[in-house]
Amino acid sequence: MLDLLKSVFSSLHLTEQVAEEYGKAIPDWVETENIKNQSGYLELRKVLGKGEANSIILTEELANSLLIIDEKRGRKIAN
Repeated sequence: MLDLLKSVFSSLHLTEQVAEEYGKAIPDWVETENIKNQSGYLELRKVLGKGEANSIILTEELANSLLIIDEKRGRKIAN
């Protein structure tokens, strides 16, 4: 339901790992990013999957961002 997200948010950023997990072509209006904080990512990987860990780190790195995550454990850790 990416079109719904497009109608609500001015931009959408995904990590390359989330794009790969999605398994379909990502629309050209969605921006893919690489995270910088690899050590933070590695810490989160101890308890979360790649996509969740990358998304949390990306949210921390982007100013004024909102995390949308479907995994309950990931949301708990992100909070």
